[in-house]
This record gives sequence, structure tokens and C-alpha cells, in this order.
Amino acid sequence: KQHTWLIVAERDDERGELASKMATLTMLPLFITLPFLLGLLWWLVTRGLAPLRQLVKAVSERHPANLEPLDLALQVKEITPLTNEINRLMHTLADTLEREKQFTNEAAHELRTPLAVLRIHSENALAAQDETSRRHSLGKMLLALDRSDRLLRQLLTQARIDNQQDPVLERIDLGQLLQGSLATLAPLALQKDQQLSLDVDGQVDVMGQPTLLDLLFSNLIDNALRYTQAKGEIAVRVEQMGKRARVEIRDNGPGIPAEAMARLCERFFRVNPQQGDGVGLGMAIVRSIAELHRAELDIHNGAEGGLVVIVILDGIQ
Repeated sequence: KQHTWLIVAERDDERGELASKMATLTMLPLFITLPFLLGLLWWLVTRGLAPLRQLVKAVSERHPANLEPLDLALQVKEITPLTNEINRLMHTLADTLEREKQFTNEAAHELRTPLAVLRIHSENALAAQDETSRRHSLGKMLLALDRSDRLLRQLLTQARIDNQQDPVLERIDLGQLLQGSLATLAPLALQKDQQLSLDVDGQVDVMGQPTLLDLLFSNLIDNALRYTQAKGEIAVRVEQMGKRARVEIRDNGPGIPAEAMARLCERFFRVNPQQGDGVGLGMAIVRSIAELHRAELDIHNGAEGGLVVIVILDGIQ
């Protein structure tokens, strides 16, 4: 059987010329449209970043003391969440600075009185003509120092609580916590021959910050002990109320006038400045701690006299 071969050949220069023409025809549209595409891309990016540049300019040109919300001329939904978060941060900073300013002014005002009293008694002690007068002035100085120490400690406590936002909560046995609080305050009750009792209805657990809750209940019980007459009664009761816990602190003291009830938790407010050695921060601290725990705080005069304070906390879900 005979085979037949067909050989085809092409000149190399013609092949090269054809390849060059094909490459030119393929790339020419790309070279023509590329500048247009780059220009269009630059315009889109510039237009898209215009609101962001406006935001940067608004923030950079703003005075550090100006914490008003940003009001941009261009409202673009893509950067609206960023603008809202910046405005929320400025609002938080403004509130914090306002609280710090108010706290500083109030602290300076309250510290002025005990310092003036200390100065007066110091001068009296120096000018005393006999030992009895000198010792009397020195005793007054010690009382003024005790009040100043209490004021400073409560000011520091209030400042620490104000700076807390979301405390780390843990499981707490309320009965055990209140046993510790009452044991600490028992000597104050013994000094006035008062009856201090605790009634816990089974085990009652809550979610809270132990140090802050101990401070809350200690302040409430301390107030009851200080403003209840000698041989008076202070009763603390803890009970489960559905999924929540209820703590009631009841005394048989003089209670609080109705006109003073609304201001009871204000800083530095004292129902009777002439009675006791308080500084008017205890109930403000109680309110702040209750708010941090999202607890309900109910304060009212008892039907048979005395004051009743009820704290309702979230239990274990």
C-alpha cells in the first residue's frame, strides 16, 4: 500500500506580520478605552470619598471643647453609622465631663466647711487659757477630722462608681452577703443598744458585683442605725419574689418628711444637717449602684412609723 505525504510551508516573515496585525487589532481598543476607564475610576473614587473627607475636615477643624453632634452637609447612608457612633461618643464624653465638673464643684464646696471648722478649733486650741478648754477644742477637731475622712472616702467611692459602666456580675448568695454586712455594722448597733436582725427566706441568689452590693446594703443599714433612736429596731428581710430577689430594710426611727423624700438620693442632700455626722453621699451612692445593677429602689415611710427601703434585684435566670 503506497502512502502519500502533503507538506505545507509558510514564510516566517509573513507569519510574523500576521501575528503583529492580530496583536495590534486586539490591544488597540484597550489602549483607547484605558484612559477613559482610569478617569472614570478616579471620578468614582473621588466622589465616593467626598463625604469621608468632609467628615475628616469637620473633626479636624473642631475645637477640643466642642462636643456638639456632627452635622454634615452631605448625608450618605454608607457613612451614617460612622457619624452616628462619633456623635454617640461625643454625647458620652459631654455627659462624663459634665458629671466630673459638677462633682468637682460639689466636692470643693463640701470640703470647704470641715476645713473651716478645723481651722476655727485649731485657733481655739492655741488660744485656750486652760487645759479643759484646750481638750474641748481638740475633741471638736477630732470630730471634724472624722467627718472630713468620711467625706473624702465617700467622694472617692462616688467617683469610682460614676466611672463604672458595666460591672462584671457573678452569682451571689444574698443571705451570706448581708450576714457579712450586718456583722461589720453590729458594733454601731451595740453602742446605741439597738436590735439588728436578719431574716432570710431560704437561699436567695442574685447576679451582681459583690463589693458594690455590699456597699449598697451597708450604706442603707448604716443610715438606719445612725438615724434610729437608741434601743430602736432595724430589721432586714430577704426573700425570693418569682425570678427576682427582694431585700427590705425597715426601722422604727423618725422616718423622713414627705417634702424631703424626692431629694433623698441627691448628692450632698441631708434631711437634717444638725443630726448625725453624715455627708449626704450615702443615698446617692446607693442609687448609683442600684442603677448599675438595674435594680428597683423603693423608699417610703412605714405605716406604723420608721423608714422602709426595698431593693429588688434580678435573680438567677
